[in-house]
Amino acid sequence: MKVLLIGEGCVEGRYIAARLYKEGHKINWIAKDSTQQLFDNEVKANIYHVPIASSRCKEVIKSNSIDTIIYLTSGYRERFEKEEVEYDSLIPDLHAVLKYSVEYNSIKRIVFMSSVELADENNLSPILTDLKAGEMLCDAFSRKYEIPIAVLRVSSVYGEEFYDRAGYLGKVIGKMKEGKRISTTFSPSAEMDLIYGGDVADALYRVLIENKTGTFVATSEKPIKITEFFKVLSQRYNYSFEIQYAQDDGRELKSCKADRLKGELGWLPIHEFLKELNSLDQIDELNKTKRVMQVREDKIESKYIKFLRNLFENILLFLLAILFKKFANDYSDLRFIDVRLMYVVMVGMVYGVKQGLISTVLASVSYIYDLSTSNIDISFLLYSISSWMPIVFYMIAGAWTGYLTDKRIDEMESEKEEHSMLIEKYQFLRSLYNEMREVKEQLQKQILVSKDSFGRVYEIANELSNFKPELIMFKAIRIIENIMETESVALYMVANDNFNYARLMANSVNLKGKLTSTLKLDQLPGLKKAMENREFFVNTELNSDYPAYAMPIVDQDKVVAVAMIYKLDYNKYSTFYQNLYRIVIGLIQQQLVNAYKYNEAMIHENYIEGTVINSNKEFEDKLQTVESAKEELDFNYLLVKVWDDNSKIELNDFSDKVKRIMRNTDFAGINSKGEYNIVFMQATKNDFSEIQKRFLKVGLNITMEEIAVE
Repeated sequence: MKVLLIGEGCVEGRYIAARLYKEGHKINWIAKDSTQQLFDNEVKANIYHVPIASSRCKEVIKSNSIDTIIYLTSGYRERFEKEEVEYDSLIPDLHAVLKYSVEYNSIKRIVFMSSVELADENNLSPILTDLKAGEMLCDAFSRKYEIPIAVLRVSSVYGEEFYDRAGYLGKVIGKMKEGKRISTTFSPSAEMDLIYGGDVADALYRVLIENKTGTFVATSEKPIKITEFFKVLSQRYNYSFEIQYAQDDGRELKSCKADRLKGELGWLPIHEFLKELNSLDQIDELNKTKRVMQVREDKIESKYIKFLRNLFENILLFLLAILFKKFANDYSDLRFIDVRLMYVVMVGMVYGVKQGLISTVLASVSYIYDLSTSNIDISFLLYSISSWMPIVFYMIAGAWTGYLTDKRIDEMESEKEEHSMLIEKYQFLRSLYNEMREVKEQLQKQILVSKDSFGRVYEIANELSNFKPELIMFKAIRIIENIMETESVALYMVANDNFNYARLMANSVNLKGKLTSTLKLDQLPGLKKAMENREFFVNTELNSDYPAYAMPIVDQDKVVAVAMIYKLDYNKYSTFYQNLYRIVIGLIQQQLVNAYKYNEAMIHENYIEGTVINSNKEFEDKLQTVESAKEELDFNYLLVKVWDDNSKIELNDFSDKVKRIMRNTDFAGINSKGEYNIVFMQATKNDFSEIQKRFLKVGLNITMEEIAVE
């Protein structure tokens, strides 16, 4: 896309530009203020400081072949003080942009940034009315000229930004840093929703790539009291003044949900303001300059300390050289060695030109001092060329060796810098390679799915027809695990049409002991509503009490069961996997419905008349089927014998008592010895004591005949 952002620099604008640039789109920006830094240096873009309602703006659109326009309105939304009587309306500029879009047919999409405060039409201020008029103008152009226009309503946006242009939050921080009194337009009872700029950019990007139109709402859905907002910031910035709230005419915000963004585009707000406040780096230009100056001072101080350390070592070497010279004078073999020249060469080779020249001065002073102590007139140095020669040699040695050393050090530093740059490039390319490999694997996987996996799904689903009806739900669990690549699947049977509760039929091994046998749907209103509407449920709010996915299984408009996935990888919260799950459940739904109907029919067919007890033959067949399939399908069961200490149990009495204890998946019968047995599906020996308590309440006792496989 060739994107044009129109409006002054703001938090969401910077994040939107960075996101679109990262995705490979070309960025252009029209802003009136030429002094603002619109985005970070890593974003390459064309910036134009031209009037919006002018032919020059039109030329910008044409010359850059713009196909996407994003109209920013942060200056209207993120107001702080009470509004002025006079302000520049956005309508003339917006109208001009829409007219250019009609004239220039290549515009494929337009996004108008608006405010969530428009949801409360009874509390519209003049500026909000202007924004509302902007939305209406966009809608009128969209209808009349069929221009694809989307309106994105956002709450107050925050992010890592210079606080002088960080929206409402930045203005509050600026006031607190400067120690000025704050008078807010909010009433004390108001709530405030703050959304991270990166989340806004992600929402807008999804709207763009899906070519969506209409109105979308993007909020964090975690509003905080305005009093708590100011309290937290006051503590953070040591602000001591009392906040002045508006009373009668104060702003009262209503909390808004981002249902459309979540439902249609799978968008989720990731960041939460209060949790990230401590790590939020709100800075201004002055602080930035101070940090730069501090870095420079640290560098200067470091160089100064290094120079003093080298100077100290230089002087120490000089003193050692003088001592060695005095020692050498006592030995005839060492008298002809120029220790001072050796000292100068050594210092120049180790420390460079600066210390080399200092060593030259020290050696020369030492030489002149020796001449003066040898009863030689110092004036002799002025006209005797031979007396100058040692000093000349010292100067040449110090300068030349120092120059070679500095050159070698500079070359080494240059090589190190180049090496570090190569390492950075390598790391960047490595990360790019890893990212591309992941994308390739994901795309390859999706291609394979689109080619033959649906056939594989159909083939696996058909395997259900080879299983006994009472075992179909366990096989269905394995099918869902296999295709959706998860190990947290559960299948519940809906108990009644009121959706009050559902009973666990089968679940993955990893969920053993983690799920309740009875799911109270009244405590999960979101899931209950989806089931009542026969809709696919996606846990977009990432509520830990809810499953990730839930799909109702319907028989003639009656919900008989629900298939759930409790845990999913983050990358599987996508439209692709949602559609895949729908298809999987759709293919196995009929077999599951047949199993449900089988359970209903068996009440009349295979049960002893007037009871819920299987005959001996039917019970033995079911028990043998369960035993033979438990390893393949990896499920547990518990076989118990029911008896009464006082008397023999009558069949009808036994049936009446146990049908209140048994679940839909359990079955009871008479074994070959004439004893009453019950098989509890998905039960282990750990459940025995709880089951026994329920039997004791009805005057019966049980013993374990066979323990379920752990």
